[in-house]
Amino acid sequence: MKRPPRGFTLIELLVVITIIGMLVGLLLPAVNMARESGRRTVCENNLHQMSVACSAHAQKLGFYPSGGWGSNWVGIPDYGSGANQPGGWIYQLLPYMDQDNLHELGKGLSLAQSSSASATRVATPVPALYCPTRRAGQAYPSTVSTPIQTSAVNKSGRTDYAINGGSVYLPNGPSPTSWPVPAGFTWPSLATFNGIASIHSQITDAMITDTKETTYLIGEKYMSPENYVTGADPGDLYSAMSGDDIGLIRWGNTTLLPSMDRTANNNPPAPATATRIFGSSHPAGWHAAFCDEHVQLIGWAIDGNLHQTMATRNGVRSLGYAVVDPSKIPH
Repeated sequence: MKRPPRGFTLIELLVVITIIGMLVGLLLPAVNMARESGRRTVCENNLHQMSVACSAHAQKLGFYPSGGWGSNWVGIPDYGSGANQPGGWIYQLLPYMDQDNLHELGKGLSLAQSSSASATRVATPVPALYCPTRRAGQAYPSTVSTPIQTSAVNKSGRTDYAINGGSVYLPNGPSPTSWPVPAGFTWPSLATFNGIASIHSQITDAMITDTKETTYLIGEKYMSPENYVTGADPGDLYSAMSGDDIGLIRWGNTTLLPSMDRTANNNPPAPATATRIFGSSHPAGWHAAFCDEHVQLIGWAIDGNLHQTMATRNGVRSLGYAVVDPSKIPH
């Protein structure tokens, strides 16, 4: 006699489903790791592009890009680069990053006439300024006052990278509130400034008395994951085209240690320092471009004294540490 066709029993089906679930569980971490590795590569390339642009800027003009004036100022194409340029280091690097058209918007017009062009520049995101692990390269909501001599904007391009302000935190400003700069205006003192860019700065290669291969140039900045896309993070309020601001400049010393991005419920850095430090959303560490153009992933366990030395362009002399061997940096 022929037996009727036999199908899967419920138990056999459950076993198969369980096995498939276990295989997927094993596969997903590997897929996520591969994706993160790809995103890290993009992030490294972004930093390398900016470091090469900084070197080209320094070679052509004799100094590194300035930190600009203040948070509420943005770039003005007719005022060149350096201490007299209101826009910060990113604006000053645009011509060296194949962004000439964005840099030149409004050139030759009065400030009042170029307000619309300025608004376009502020609202335009530059893809190379975003880490793909953190967020998409697009404009995000503007939650602060409109920059000086700029038409109203609802969204603005941001940056996930900040230039090295040194080991000594310098508060923003004060900066001029009108153009031309009022007679007798006194710029903030840079007596303790030992980084690469700050308000009204103009640093030359000769001022980097450490080896360039052990001096931070640009790094990823810390942000709270809760505000990646809201535009409300205190260290991400202003556009990438702004002048001197904690969203574009970060510092490093034994108390301003880099940190992985954390939510309010996940032990974030203290509010007073969160907007001053380097950091990233990469689990393995944060990327830093050095003054010799190389880019390195630096582990979260980096020693505070080492971090401070590398944030200081003259750290060997002022701190007494031996020249750092790049191969010894935790990564």
